Amino acid sequence: MTLDFRVQLKSGQRELEIEVDVTIAALTILRQKLGKDDWVMHIGWSPEKGDVQTENISAAIATYLEIELSHGGLSYWDPLLNPRVELNDAAMSYVLGHSAAFQELHSAITDAFSEPVAKSFLN
Repeated sequence: MTLDFRVQLKSGQRELEIEVDVTIAALTILRQKLGKDDWVMHIGWSPEKGDVQTENISAAIATYLEIELSHGGLSYWDPLLNPRVELNDAAMSYVLGHSAAFQELHSAITDAFSEPVAKSFLN
């Protein structure tokens, strides 16, 4: 089971509608991230009853598509050839790992273990 979303992509004067299938496993990852623990084992999707809101899923989709389109080249996703993509649990985990908070934490950890800091600490 997937949730189907339609997205308009625009590049210059060209517009293209694509479909993004969000798997229930991906939705579960998003629920966990947002603290929607009551919904974690729920199969369907009920935003009107307090489940993850459309805006949250749309934001994840937008980030996912930006990441996919930023790769470019022949071996990556081409929306003209493949106007349907799937946002699964692995992709959702990757997308959520690219949040601002994650980036700040990653930078802090990387900085803490950089060579100058490590040398200073060891001295």
